[in-house]
Amino acid sequence: MGVENALPVVAVQVGNLLRGTFRPGGLATWQVKRTVAYVEANLGSKLAVGEMADLVALGKCHFSRAFKRSLGSSPMAYVGLRRVERAKLMMTTTSERLSDIALACGFADQSHFNRYFRHVVGMSPGLWRRMSDYGTVRRGTR
Repeated sequence: MGVENALPVVAVQVGNLLRGTFRPGGLATWQVKRTVAYVEANLGSKLAVGEMADLVALGKCHFSRAFKRSLGSSPMAYVGLRRVERAKLMMTTTSERLSDIALACGFADQSHFNRYFRHVVGMSPGLWRRMSDYGTVRRGTR
């Protein structure tokens, strides 16, 4: 499965977990809820696996294995995908500069954002923004 297809799968898996379906060896529903809420609330800051593991009272290695079993990706891959999705939302709903969006979404700088975004989406954030419907309309109204 490509990285660009991973987010919908992760979203379905999170939805299943929040409805009470879980896989043996994975995180408990409360642990998924707490971890996902923490990630969403802290996307703009530096996140570490150790912090997420402490949040649900597990060791780093056990947490990483259980997280991947439950959500289908490693904790940091999940964080990266959520950051890209947040950046996409910001690019389509604001006229903020890409460098400001990068920092607001937790990337170290615009270069890091560009590399990661291109890896996940397959094109640069600037091109993606220009190609998005809202971006095309917004650019024409400036």
